[in-house]
Amino acid sequence: MLILLLASVGRGQAQIPSILIQPDIRVFTVLGALRAAGFDEGSLLLHPAGLPIAREFRNLPAGLKARLENFYDSHRGQEDPRQELTKYISLAFVIDGPPDFKPLLPAGQMPPDAGSVAELTSLLAEFYAKARIESVWSRYKHLHDRAVLDYRPSINRMIMTTEGYLRLRSGVYRGRQLVLVPDYLVPPNTFNARTYQSSYYFLFSPSSSPKISEIRHQFLHFLLDPFAARYPLPAEERKVLREIMLVGSEQPESVQYGVQEMVTESLIKAVEMRLDRLPKAEAEASLNEAARSGALLCRHFYAALQRFEKEFEGFQLYYRTLLSGLDIDAVWEARQAAIDSPPADTAPADRPTELERLIRQANSSLGSNDLERAAELFNLVLDRHDSRNGEALYGLGITAVSRGDKNAARDYFGRAVASQSCPDSVKVWAYIYLGRLFDLDDDREEAILQYRAAVALGDDTRGAQAAARSGLLEPFQPK
Repeated sequence: MLILLLASVGRGQAQIPSILIQPDIRVFTVLGALRAAGFDEGSLLLHPAGLPIAREFRNLPAGLKARLENFYDSHRGQEDPRQELTKYISLAFVIDGPPDFKPLLPAGQMPPDAGSVAELTSLLAEFYAKARIESVWSRYKHLHDRAVLDYRPSINRMIMTTEGYLRLRSGVYRGRQLVLVPDYLVPPNTFNARTYQSSYYFLFSPSSSPKISEIRHQFLHFLLDPFAARYPLPAEERKVLREIMLVGSEQPESVQYGVQEMVTESLIKAVEMRLDRLPKAEAEASLNEAARSGALLCRHFYAALQRFEKEFEGFQLYYRTLLSGLDIDAVWEARQAAIDSPPADTAPADRPTELERLIRQANSSLGSNDLERAAELFNLVLDRHDSRNGEALYGLGITAVSRGDKNAARDYFGRAVASQSCPDSVKVWAYIYLGRLFDLDDDREEAILQYRAAVALGDDTRGAQAAARSGLLEPFQPK
């Protein structure tokens, strides 16, 4: 069952799906109007697929184009282009759809950033009609459909892993919804998370390396936000925590979180660290960084989650146990120690990246024949860094071979050779394994094509060329 299309059904009445991944024509229209107004003229790059879409909005009637440009210029602040963009994205999620684009909230209830540009709605209906948005939307629908298909497996896997860890279903609270919105008119590596009442949105630009960890963060907000509101800390503890949060801040209003938000952010960071199974030293650095950033209870929750993992109770029942035993003095000491400790980015420049570390650990597990751990780490690479990572796909292919799953192995090796990030030293052996798998299925013609591809690649890592030529001479026979 696809988690992203999971709907809660009760007593004969279908409910709205709790999690969706789909484009949003409101966002598409607002971003199109911004492009027409001259936003991002060369200051921020677009995904190559977004360039022809942006060009669709250049040839507007002169009067409309002038009014859009005047609006954008008159509402431009001192922020960099990415900060400017967030105001309009915020607006897109609090207006109705075509053809009128009316605000869904009264002016006084609008988020401040959206309210600052809310007058754009008076131009959107005209822009929608004269720019023929429906026609443009339809012409590029295949791109958004492709993005949905590309992201869905990784997001489904992330949801199942996260729900499984917490022993908590995403549909536990009715009437709440998380909508993941891909759009090619936002710059690559741009992520915008918004929460309005019970609706959670996450806007992202599709890329060849999906950043699933950012989506996971918003998903965890969707799952965990209700708990801090339902089970607040005692008033005295909230007061002391607020005082700790204000230490060192000359402007109280600049503190990033309120106490309730701080509790949830601390919990989310702790869950992420436990899901990622960080080594001890890296976990300690991340805990210090969390305390410096204001997530004061992250260390408390990190330890409490280690106990939770040994229990059988679901998170919904266990949450109040996580809050028990909170030591305010320890929170204060951890905050001070984190401030005094050097930030993680002072590490040597040649320290391996997380991606490199995960690949190294996965290959080590594979070499030790710990197939379950190897598969877990390779999948983590695909989830968090690059869904088309050639080394991870190859590693999963080897894992599948070791388990005797020929179909899965063929799929992973096929995806590895198609991966642009796959080094030749890995790709050559993926071709060889494909040839051997086809030989085992008595498909000699296809096997020869794979061996020839390995020979043509020319890489001779671990005697690859001799193995490929051997496969050309006679069908592979396992020893």
